[in-house]
Amino acid sequence: MVSKLVAERLSEELQATITISSVNYSFFKRIQVNDLYIEDLHGDTLIYSALTKLRIKQLKPGRNGIEIKKITVENAYANFVIDSSNVLNLSFIVDRLKNPHLPPEKKIRLHIGEIEMIDGRFSLTRMIQTPSSTAVNFNDLDLHDLQISLKDLVSSMDTVQMHITSLRGVEKSGFKITGADTHLTTGKTMLHFRDLDLTTDESHLQVPYLGFDFVRWDRFQDFPKEVDLTFRSDQSLITIADLSYFVPGTRGLLKQLVISGNVHGQLNDLKGEDLYVTFDQNSSLAFDFVMIGLPEFNNTFMDFR
Repeated sequence: MVSKLVAERLSEELQATITISSVNYSFFKRIQVNDLYIEDLHGDTLIYSALTKLRIKQLKPGRNGIEIKKITVENAYANFVIDSSNVLNLSFIVDRLKNPHLPPEKKIRLHIGEIEMIDGRFSLTRMIQTPSSTAVNFNDLDLHDLQISLKDLVSSMDTVQMHITSLRGVEKSGFKITGADTHLTTGKTMLHFRDLDLTTDESHLQVPYLGFDFVRWDRFQDFPKEVDLTFRSDQSLITIADLSYFVPGTRGLLKQLVISGNVHGQLNDLKGEDLYVTFDQNSSLAFDFVMIGLPEFNNTFMDFR
């Protein structure tokens, strides 16, 4: 009965189809939700979680906002879809949660001490597909076997910050992430990673700063032309096998690169400064560059100085 009441209240507040099989509550503010299901406006799965556990410190908005000690999510699936009007299927819920008449400085601050995802899956697709020349298609992403650990997620004044301490997963193209550690800040017009340490089966990126800046999130649909990239590397090892997932035509040219320096601009108009690159541990180059035309590598103009 309680589960039904909770689901009905959430459905009414968010004007969405939400079901819950059961809710368990124990002392010291521990809540366990089983089979949480949220449906999008097209009747498809938006979010599903087989098991969600919460340890709540302070639920009522107070001076320090809402405080949650830990959230654990098992066997979860987030299915994000962009329709023909470039509207994300999550938008209708986000819009319900917004209060446009409330200034950002007065919005409730949310702090979650720790978040853990076990055996998760994430997909981001577009209803209208366009041909992609890259193995990893940002218009049709599908990550599975996700294992993620976060600390100190803070949502305040339209900005979300968190420390990702661990991340593993596999994209359907076969590209694997075996580990990650970074401080992430995201908002309406930016996605910034600080002190990023990322490993795959063969590559190891050490990136003091990685930033994506844009007018709106939907501009990611045309990433090469609409998103400003800032990348700083410190002895990052990148294998061509991994690079070929994102830049076609590079496989077979070399085996690996070790890169230090700065890169900035849009992908189709990219500039590099103070670059030092070692190729296959045999040759090294110190240079600046301009590249126009990526990700179509075979039709890219390159100027090295």
